[in-house]
Formats: sequence, structure tokens, C-alpha cells
Amino acid sequence: MSADDSADYGLFGSVFNPIHFGHLYAAEAAGDELGLERVLMVPARVPPHKDSTDVGPAEDRAAMIRLAIDDNPRLELSTVELERSGPSYTMETIEDLNSTLGRVPVLILGVDAFELIRSWYRWEALVDLVPFALVARPGYDTSEATELADQIGARVVCLVEDRGVDVSSTLLRRRIDQGKTIRYLTPDPVVEYLARRNLYRASGEG
Repeated sequence: MSADDSADYGLFGSVFNPIHFGHLYAAEAAGDELGLERVLMVPARVPPHKDSTDVGPAEDRAAMIRLAIDDNPRLELSTVELERSGPSYTMETIEDLNSTLGRVPVLILGVDAFELIRSWYRWEALVDLVPFALVARPGYDTSEATELADQIGARVVCLVEDRGVDVSSTLLRRRIDQGKTIRYLTPDPVVEYLARRNLYRASGEG
């Protein structure tokens, strides 16, 4: 990170529906690359770009994040979006954190999410306000994200080129519904929580 960027913590927001090793790798890799002491994991209450009928209860998604990051002092659950009503807009979250902490975070995004940035609420103000840490995703060309960053004037303070684990929440939900194992796709405590709560099964999805 350059001396002009004063952010000393990161924000990694997602629906976390549910959390998996891909999420954890992105947060940890970007935090390690930038030497961040903490990265806030911010679950959305009402994701603006997703069908909310397929989203598990907020309290369960937050509980699984706690379980997944329990042994990592860098990663920290933030419920800032769960405490707001209405759609969970990243720009409003950044403003809330800036008001509370007096500084904006580095916004950590997969390159797939960043490529959709121009569809986000108040995206131009967001790009002007925060530095970005971009993380490669399987199947996506990082050069397209960096070219977009140049076009829109986004400050990319790091690009994690290593793609990490090829896993998605959609894959986990599908395998759960089919009665297949999700072990080694998400931490064991999350696997156990999902089974105990009977989440994401057609007969018992919350």
C-alpha cells in the first residue's frame, strides 16, 4: 500500500451463504499482502444483487462466520449491515465505518465482483473513496479487472494473483440439498453447524 493510502484495516463483504474456504482465503491473502492487522467480515442482511429467497437467515450466516474465523485473530465479524434495514449497500457500510472509526478500509473484492462494480449503488463515490484489494478467482482473467480499474480510476493497492480454492456458496448449497459431503470445502465447525441447523435442504431451508 502506498503512503498516500491511510487505510489500516480491510473490509470483505459478501452474503456468506454460507461461508467457505474461498472467502477465507481471499480475506487472509489480501490481509497478508497488505500487512493488515484486521479484516472485517461483513455479511449482508439484504443483498441488492441476489434473490433473497435463497439466502439463509442472517443470524445463522453470522454464526457460521464466527465459527470459521475463531482461530484467526486477523479476521473479525462485523454486523454493521445486519443492524441496518433495507438493502445492504457497500457505500453506506463504508460511510458507517468511516464515521465510527475515522478512516475508510481497504475494500477486498474478488475480481468477478469488481467487474460488476458499475452496477453498484453510488459506485462512482465508492471508487473515489476507498482503495481496493483484488483477489483472483478461478475462471476469471485478472487483466480485465485491472483494465477496468484504470478506466474508472479505482486505486488498486494489491492484486492477489493466486486463485485459491475453487469453491462457491452455490456449490455448497447444491451439495447440501443433494445430501453430498461438503467437508474440506468449508471449516468443520461450519459443516457441523449446517447439519445441526438443517440449513439449505429443500425440506428445511431457513
